[in-house]
Parts: sequence; C-alpha cells; structure tokens
Amino acid sequence: MDLLQPSQMGALVGADYPRNKEQARYYRDHVRAVEWFIHSTLKSLTKDEIESTTGHMRKYVSWMQWQAIRSPVKLHLWSQTKRKEVDMRGKTSRESFFDWLGSLNVRGELVIKTGRQLLSIIYGHVGPLELLFKSGLIENFYEEAYEVSSSRQRLFNYVDALSHKNPVLKILEVGAGTSAWAGFILATTWPLRQLLFK
Repeated sequence: MDLLQPSQMGALVGADYPRNKEQARYYRDHVRAVEWFIHSTLKSLTKDEIESTTGHMRKYVSWMQWQAIRSPVKLHLWSQTKRKEVDMRGKTSRESFFDWLGSLNVRGELVIKTGRQLLSIIYGHVGPLELLFKSGLIENFYEEAYEVSSSRQRLFNYVDALSHKNPVLKILEVGAGTSAWAGFILATTWPLRQLLFK
C-alpha cells in the first residue's frame, strides 16, 4: 500500500461514487424539513430564553441561528419525494409532508421526531439521548446510514488492504455511537477476529 500512487489507491478501493437520484431527492426534502424546524423553533424562543441557555445548548442555539441566516426557510416548496407543492404555512399540508418524510426511512423518522421535539429539548423537558436511544431509533439510524452509504464498499476495500499489509492490525473506534460501522466492517473484513469491546 505504501508504494501505491493516489490514483492506484483510488482504483484499489473504488474511487467512483455512484449517483443516486432517489437519495438526492430525499435529501432535498430532508433539508427543507430541518430548515423549517430550526426556523420555527427559533421563532418560538424569546430573546430572554435564548440568552438563558447555557453550555452546549447555548452553542447549539447559536448554531441554529447561524443556520437560519445561512438558509432562509421556504414557505412554499416542491417536495421532491411527494412530487407536489407543499405550503409550509398550512399546518395540514406541513404535517402531511412531515408524516410522509418520516415514513420514507429511518433518517426521515429521526429528523421528524427530533424536529417536533426540538423546542422541548432546548427547554430541557425532553432529553435528546432518551429520545434517540430509548426507542432504538439511533441504532436503526446508524444501521440504515451504513446500508445506504456509497462509501461502504470503499471502506471495506481499504481496511481489507490494510489488514493484508498488517495482519495484526487493531482498530480502535472512538466515539459515542452504537459501533454499527465498526461492527459491520469487522464482521465483513475479519469474520474470525474477536471484538474486544462493544
């Protein structure tokens, strides 16, 4: 591996990213839903409430404010997945769009459930970890994200090549996730290896 040029490494692991029009349409709607939840949540917060947030929540609200300036909310939008106009000002139309988006996949379910609870999370009435982990939603999200990722095969190929270069290779996963990616990679590339910690 050390002797390969970048173009050769790309050829080994598979450098081409296949285009997926269905995922692109979904993500356009996904972004519109996130924009709506950010804007509507900020609109519901008073200046005093925003200033009284502390720690990581204060940073999160500041990030939301930056996103709201960066991406103005669309009040009328063309849903790429529903293939129809959505009036975000009308509660029936908006909620129908959210229900539809939440039913398409786990990513949609995650963004809609979290978005609908965003104000309660900021107020501290709902714990984000409880919302995500109690229902198993985050585990399902990571598994689905892994399944639809266009980089999955390339990552397998790269780790497999590394394991041939270094047969005693050890992988340390750092993060607070569910170990879905590490588990899938190890199960696929090293089915006989032992997972020490999970």
